[in-house]
Amino acid sequence: MHSQIRGYKPVIDWVKNRLNARMRQYRKRSLKKKNHSKVIQRFKLTRFGWQRLRSGRNGEKENLTHKQLKRTMGYTYVSRDDLWKFRFQLPSHILRIRDAPINRNPNIRKIRRSLPSYFG
Repeated sequence: MHSQIRGYKPVIDWVKNRLNARMRQYRKRSLKKKNHSKVIQRFKLTRFGWQRLRSGRNGEKENLTHKQLKRTMGYTYVSRDDLWKFRFQLPSHILRIRDAPINRNPNIRKIRRSLPSYFG
């Protein structure tokens, strides 16, 4: 026979619960009253990073050239300004900034051409 053991604490940690509730309330207060439900449909994640639909899709397009029309209906990469808007409107999603690594090799810089060949 096996005896059943309860796997939870019988005493509720009210201090921790109140602190968590205050943190949730503070986070909720800093967000917009109505989050835009369709924002996520304007973004897509590719292997090259986050992309968003370009603006200007709702206006008249009869005076645009074919090239302008294709560009308007396409995607562009997300800028840092878009990341702020995204975080403000969709707090449940997190877009992290992934910049290319900084290469500090002095031989790659433009100033290297003017320095002597036996540099460093």
